[in-house]
Parts: sequence; structure tokens; C-alpha cells
Amino acid sequence: KNLVSQSRDAYGFARAFMLTGNETYLTMARSALNFMYQHAWDSLHDGWYATLDHVGTARSPGENKTAFDQHYALLGIIANYEATHDTLDWRWLMRGYQSNETHLWENNPQYFGYFDYGSYEWNTRLNKSFNATVDAITTHVLYLYLLTGDQVYRDRLLQ
Repeated sequence: KNLVSQSRDAYGFARAFMLTGNETYLTMARSALNFMYQHAWDSLHDGWYATLDHVGTARSPGENKTAFDQHYALLGIIANYEATHDTLDWRWLMRGYQSNETHLWENNPQYFGYFDYGSYEWNTRLNKSFNATVDAITTHVLYLYLLTGDQVYRDRLLQ
């Protein structure tokens, strides 16, 4: 199972509920998110595993963690939070967000932005790209600001 697919499934089902009011979509979104919460989080080093087998075992626990995966993991979580205001989703959203800020963001005023990837244990962080930063905006930072109005998310958007 691919982390990004699980998150995108949750996103699609949460948005389908928001459009239709059909709670069956919330059940499907919850299923995708529960799988992520139970299996996809690296509890030893932080961050999300990119691929898991059908029972939730990380396929390559020692592979690099990409900004793409770390940001897109939050897409389904924040959509479901917006639809339900479930505190479980909020806690996971904050856990993932803080991991991204701690491990991927470079706060150097001259070179700020998100790194493209880090080693599985975050000992090294390499490369930067437009995508690594813009993906954060489109997957969660803009939503965090719109949902909360919190200055910290506005500041991150402006940066």
C-alpha cells in the first residue's frame, strides 16, 4: 500500500462526504486514515513510511523520506478534519506537521524552504526544490491557515 494513495483516498472520500452528506464516505475515509495511523508512522524516527505491504509492514523502513510523501500524507488528514473536526485527525495532523517543520524545513533566512528528502532517521537532509515547498502549501499549510486563522501558518505561507 502506498502512503500517498491512502491519503488521497481519505481526501477524496472526505470531500465526497462534504459534497453529498453521505456518511458512507466518512467510513471509507476513516478506514484509509486508520491504516495510516496504525501502520505508516515511523514511531522511532518520526515521519511516514512511503510503502507498506497489505498488512501494514513497512516495505523499506530504511529508505529516504521525501518531502512529497511527508506533505501528501497530511492531505487526507486535514480534509477529514475539516469534514468532521475529529480530534484524532487533528493530533495526527499536528504530529505530521511538526515532523515536517523539524526535519524538512530550513530556517536559514537566506536559504529557507523545505528539503526534498532526508535519510530515514533524519541525520541528513538534501536538495531543495520548488515542489518541496509548494507541496506543503497545497497539501496542508494553506488549509491550516484557513481553518485556524493562526498567525504561525500565515507566516509560513508568506515565507
